[in-house]
Amino acid sequence: MSERTKEQLPSDPSIEWTRNGVPPLPSVHVERQALRRRPYAGSCTVPCDLMLHIVRRGRRLHQSRRTSARMGCDTKTAATVWAPSYKRATVMQASLAVVSFLAGALAWLLGGGILWLVGAVLIGLVVPFTFIAVMPTNHRLLAPGRDLASVETRALLEEWGRLHAVRSALSLVASVVYMALLFRA
Repeated sequence: MSERTKEQLPSDPSIEWTRNGVPPLPSVHVERQALRRRPYAGSCTVPCDLMLHIVRRGRRLHQSRRTSARMGCDTKTAATVWAPSYKRATVMQASLAVVSFLAGALAWLLGGGILWLVGAVLIGLVVPFTFIAVMPTNHRLLAPGRDLASVETRALLEEWGRLHAVRSALSLVASVVYMALLFRA
């Protein structure tokens, strides 16, 4: 420690002091306290929040700027730009949803309370929803020989946007549940 001795520092064991004797920021201190009480909390919220961020960002990019811009141009351009962005996001979003689900379920099994299971189920529903509802649309959009300029392709892109909004909502609600649990004292 710098010029201060240990006797000069407060004796509160819950405060972790840095090398120069200055306490951490209050928000960091609160988060550390919450994680100390629930060490599994970070493992649930981080993947869920990342998933939420990615899905919401994807939703914003696909729906507001890109899709609006895409839908303002011809359907062929919209479908051509959608395909690579979809392929890039698939593995990342699925793995984050699965990790967040498993972490939330583990937190519940470790005695964290039923709300951890609720958050886990909400984020976990993204995966079967994707397989059951979204994948058929994806396969139809990615089908070889599809006329990318057709009215049907435009309708499929709009349907995909509505289905993606459901995944965004599930991720948002799960993230809110996890964050509320993390900061609940």
